[in-house]
Amino acid sequence: MNTHHQKAWYFNVSFDLFLAGYDLSKLQPIFNESTIYFACVGMRRDRILLDIEPDPSFFRYLDEHEIDYPLPLSREDNTADLSGSPWGWDSNACSRFESLNIHTDHPSLDTVKKVNSRTYSFGIGEEFGYGVPGARLFCNSSELFAFLERKATYPSVIKPFHGNAGIGFMHMKAPGMSPAVKKRIENLCAPHNYGVIYEPWLQRAADISTRLTINRNGTCIDISHHQTLNNSGGVFYGIVLAPNNKTLTPWRDQLDTMAHRIGAYLFDEGYWGPVGIDSIVYEKNGALSIALCVEINARRAMSIMAYSLREKLAPDSCCLFEFAQLKNYRDINSYTRLSSLAFNRKTKKGVFLFTPLSLHADGRKTPPQKIGFFITAPSMPEMWEIDTKLRSTFKKKPGSHQ
Repeated sequence: MNTHHQKAWYFNVSFDLFLAGYDLSKLQPIFNESTIYFACVGMRRDRILLDIEPDPSFFRYLDEHEIDYPLPLSREDNTADLSGSPWGWDSNACSRFESLNIHTDHPSLDTVKKVNSRTYSFGIGEEFGYGVPGARLFCNSSELFAFLERKATYPSVIKPFHGNAGIGFMHMKAPGMSPAVKKRIENLCAPHNYGVIYEPWLQRAADISTRLTINRNGTCIDISHHQTLNNSGGVFYGIVLAPNNKTLTPWRDQLDTMAHRIGAYLFDEGYWGPVGIDSIVYEKNGALSIALCVEINARRAMSIMAYSLREKLAPDSCCLFEFAQLKNYRDINSYTRLSSLAFNRKTKKGVFLFTPLSLHADGRKTPPQKIGFFITAPSMPEMWEIDTKLRSTFKKKPGSHQ
């Protein structure tokens, strides 16, 4: 029985790419920066493992808004009572915790890698009728090339075997492949023997994510569904949390059934812990359909931060959680810069920054690559209105050099 009640949070965003065997050296700065993303998750008795140092004003900003947050782990902390709580369980996370004498309790790492792969969710799709209609699994590039030349429909997308917010997708707009495209496809297939997934491109109407936790006894708890926001290439950038979101209403029963079914399936495989499942609502011939369980993530989902922020700032409100490139919002250079748009504790309305505006790494002060906005309002129209005002007021115009 786990008697550790204090958590050591560690946002190892490299999880999916590490499992896929990619060279991660060039991405280390963003990996270091992202360790702060769990700052608004957890409680003061917890600790957070950081690979960067946020500016001190960031924590003062959290204190001003009465945010309960885990303190950065220090050398003086007694780690014996801490239990590791990463983004996802891989050997890097285990080594990090163990080097700090932090308790780890997790399923087999081989099992985690297996059930986190797109090839695994593809197999579940074939068994239960889930996934994107017309999707195919290819174990090598030559088979895929032959299919693309003779039978594929366009536009389509080719996905590597481990997922990470749409990163690594190959979008095929029309028949015909340049040598560069062929080389890129070969590189997708080369690092592993799991294969790649081909999917016809769907006319998306909405993206839906399901999150749940599988207990050690196999029961599924904390099941919830929410709308996610992705750009035209399928890359994640935001989450919408809203009571009675009409986008979800027609599909809730199917999503609930899917969550329990997938949870039981994963538990039988030997996995337990947090799970995220992505589904797509799409339009075809004038009608809406849903592709359930397009992807399974055997790790925490980004929504853990959105739900935590809503609980701490504005329970039962309509909330928009989104990331943006800080370079496009350079005018936001202090936590008071938001002025009238800033989150107000009394009205539970406005824009809250859940990422720091400056970092310290290797003895240098640097701006982060991304900025995180959390927008709350009593209604969806008001929430989107604040988002529009935020963009029109602070976002750099194309061609601007400010």
